[in-house]
Amino acid sequence: MNRKTFFYEILLLFGTMIWGVAFVFQDMGNECVEPITFNVERCFVAFVFLFSLYGVQRMIRRKQTRSAKSEEHPSYKTKDWILGSLACGVFLAMGMIVQQIGILHEGAGKSGFITALYIVFVPIFGLFAKRKPNLLVWLGIGLSVLGLLLVNVTGEGFAWSHGSWLLLGCAVAYALQILSVDRFVDRVHPILLSAGQFLVAFLLQAPFMFIFESPKIESIMSAWIPVLFCGVLSSGIAYTIQIVAQKQIPPTIASIVMSMESVFAIFASVALGREKFSLIEYIGCAVIFTAILVAQLPIKSKHQAGV
Repeated sequence: MNRKTFFYEILLLFGTMIWGVAFVFQDMGNECVEPITFNVERCFVAFVFLFSLYGVQRMIRRKQTRSAKSEEHPSYKTKDWILGSLACGVFLAMGMIVQQIGILHEGAGKSGFITALYIVFVPIFGLFAKRKPNLLVWLGIGLSVLGLLLVNVTGEGFAWSHGSWLLLGCAVAYALQILSVDRFVDRVHPILLSAGQFLVAFLLQAPFMFIFESPKIESIMSAWIPVLFCGVLSSGIAYTIQIVAQKQIPPTIASIVMSMESVFAIFASVALGREKFSLIEYIGCAVIFTAILVAQLPIKSKHQAGV
């Protein structure tokens, strides 16, 4: 490992830590406002931050080159931005809604681990694109199911709560969002695509905020700290770090580093005294984390094994 690669791995680990800690701030946000209202606030802040960041980047580039048009990518078309924003934003909105409600029921720690199963669902959905998962992926899927059962153990036995099912649905939605990003990321500026998906997520959730919830100015203002953390740091800065780091790190290594999000989520929750976990629940979390790592490991082909 060279120093450059190591630097970007540490940088990505920092971004992953922000995502993990964000689960605690989302849990804090639920104490101030209702779930959809929090998401609407977060998406609006994220869109403003990312769109502003994109604008600043363009101004800097224009000053440096003195010929912005000659430096623009001709493949970046408005049509691709709209389609990409819609595809990513729809799944993002679905994932955010069920995740925020799931956190309300399950807390930050468990939510971080169950949500992280999107890394396992991605290769499963890849079957529809004729991408056959290897044996380690199927092993990871089996381990994830076992881990979920252990995480949901109570004094009366196994308990599949409403929140657990919601978080599992969140993992599915985020898996589809990841595949959507992969489809459009080469055709749209990454920061602009991210801003677009948060704009779509904002527009989709805003009507439901007024239909199912009762947003009040006082409660909205009281959630400003969780909203700023999740909107600026989690959705804005951490996403930008991911883009920068993944240009230098192999996909498998990057996926393993990002799966640490679940670990940071549970330790942040316990460190801040918001949750307490039993030994069997820690074992379940460890099994799920192992499943995530196993699903990302490559299997050498016969040709590679002979090299």
